[in-house]
Amino acid sequence: MFSLEFQVMEEYDIVKMRDFMSSVDSLFQGICETIKVGASYLCAPNSNTMLIVYMNVSNLKDVKTVLRVDAEDASFAVSVISEINERLKKMGFHMNLESSFVTSK
Repeated sequence: MFSLEFQVMEEYDIVKMRDFMSSVDSLFQGICETIKVGASYLCAPNSNTMLIVYMNVSNLKDVKTVLRVDAEDASFAVSVISEINERLKKMGFHMNLESSFVTSK
């Protein structure tokens, strides 16, 4: 299994962050059904893939919105990420890969 973390917005903008977080359900529509846990969203397009959207807060001026993908099938993960990336572009957002790591073999 591997994990990829994407930063959805580069800088703190409360209005953009609120717009993004309120549109997570529609962002994942047709991909998987989201559940909201606190200020985070979880979604599983299949039994081997989980998408997590959360805010990483180190201080009030350094707030990052993160999309984390945990998956076993790289091809499937890439197709899901590609679809999400296209949807984000249409919404006026972009994402950048922040980190990637293997969680198990």
